[in-house]
Amino acid sequence: MRADASLSRVALVAGANGIVGSAIVDALVADGGWQVIGLSRRGGEGSDRVQYQSVDLGDMKACAAASSGWREVTHVFYAALSPHADLAIETRDNTAMLANLVTSLEPVAPHLAHIQLMQGSKWYGNHLGPYKTPAQEDDARHSAPCFYYDQQDWLAVRQLNKLWTWSALRPHGVLGFALGSSMNQLTAMALYATIMKAKGEPLCWPGSEAAFDCVYQFTEASYLAAGAIWAATTAAAANQPFNFTNGDLVRWRHLWPVIAAAFGMEAGPPRPQSLAETMPQHEPLWSQIRAENNLAPHTMSELTNWRFADFVFHCGYDQISDLTRVRNASWHGVNPSAAMYVRLIGDLRARSIIP
Repeated sequence: MRADASLSRVALVAGANGIVGSAIVDALVADGGWQVIGLSRRGGEGSDRVQYQSVDLGDMKACAAASSGWREVTHVFYAALSPHADLAIETRDNTAMLANLVTSLEPVAPHLAHIQLMQGSKWYGNHLGPYKTPAQEDDARHSAPCFYYDQQDWLAVRQLNKLWTWSALRPHGVLGFALGSSMNQLTAMALYATIMKAKGEPLCWPGSEAAFDCVYQFTEASYLAAGAIWAATTAAAANQPFNFTNGDLVRWRHLWPVIAAAFGMEAGPPRPQSLAETMPQHEPLWSQIRAENNLAPHTMSELTNWRFADFVFHCGYDQISDLTRVRNASWHGVNPSAAMYVRLIGDLRARSIIP
């Protein structure tokens, strides 16, 4: 792919159909001055500024073949993910995917300037249980396999004595829209609320009482995308990782009345349950709601992963990232989380996902 003469930068976005990747594609187009190549397994519908390629990053030969169109690439935004229940296998596969892309790209892209890695607070072990908070970028690593570690270590070594640089962002509680994402708590909450409203029930918190009261943090996907572009184009961000969240802290207990009001519902008390067990029982009701409101033709199981939602809503410990480093590097934005949540519920309505 050759860049338009009026566009000075060409971005290669890996994982372009995910919550984060799709937001980065949108942000690059809105930012101006970028041509975009979006990589994913299922491709996508392109435009004059965006070209999609269907590439299996786990296949080195496929990456090498696709690289013929990457000569003009200046920046990589890496948000690809291959989840696996076995963390050792997940680490092996995801590290190989990054290595395949970079190894194929470097020889053909003489203008490569930056590779931006998307990580998360699994770096600190938030998926394993309570961890040190506020978490700081240089905290000791946990002992479980983690592909973030292996990817960053591999990339840092690869970058030595090169003209290009790298950066990494570590968000938490990412909210945005992506069809069928395995880590989409927003859509899970919206579907749950829609079903409860149809049943004439109050909106009861479906997670644990401990999680209801703990400190939590969000990162809006579009806000994170702006941060990714900042990190990829700011000299002060070169060759280091950054915690990156909305910049405020919340407790679900205080946010809950705001969410309920956004659905026109009464906020109820905690009613702990496994959404993975209870929500599939309501697929017939959801089918009825879809038909009555002319919604997009997706089952609830196609729209969200209830097990991930259960994990999020039952974590009974504080989850806080220290933002000192990113602020010292010149990022000073704050994205109020309550307003974000209401806005994103509205976005799901605009997309005809919920009524």
